[in-house]
Amino acid sequence: MINKIKIILSSFLVTLGFSGFSQNTNIQKENSLNDSVISQDDTIKKALSRKEIIKKLNKLSKTEAPAKLAEGAMCYKMAGPPERAEYVCPICGTKTLYTNDTWTITREIPSCRSIISDLKAIDIKLDESQFCKKCSPKIKEPALCIELKYIDETEKHKTCNISSTDLELVSEFLKGKNKHLGETGDETPLKDYLDRIKTVLDIK
Repeated sequence: MINKIKIILSSFLVTLGFSGFSQNTNIQKENSLNDSVISQDDTIKKALSRKEIIKKLNKLSKTEAPAKLAEGAMCYKMAGPPERAEYVCPICGTKTLYTNDTWTITREIPSCRSIISDLKAIDIKLDESQFCKKCSPKIKEPALCIELKYIDETEKHKTCNISSTDLELVSEFLKGKNKHLGETGDETPLKDYLDRIKTVLDIK
């Protein structure tokens, strides 16, 4: 009688174990499916088409300028750039020494890199190649450029003479803001920069 009870109890525990395993497997599959959906959704959000960009530009152009704008700091003095700056090319690793326009090397390029890394709504890359003497030996007045590609196009668009302010404008625009925040904390209507945003994004 005791052996019979043990057999019944063992069978029950085995059945319970398989049931728990099945439930865990289903939960894992469900979580995996949810992760996949989220991943696909994120991918969609990270790349906008040209039509979507134009739609957002039209919306901004029709939006009323904000009534309240911060004036920012009245007295603001930034430290001057160093007399010499060494640029290290991220492509070939070559070092180029600059004794003029060190502001671009020490401030602008790092700022542009940071902003670009945060731009998730468009496929955009920073092109610094003109600042490398090995990559661009014939360039006498180097400039920063960007390359971008819209998801509904195969062609890549290149725009040069880009500044960190240009990329800040694009970042604010893509985030749906209606104000541009200046270096001293001053605010201006973002719609005032529509032409520049269009130029940077190569929107005719």
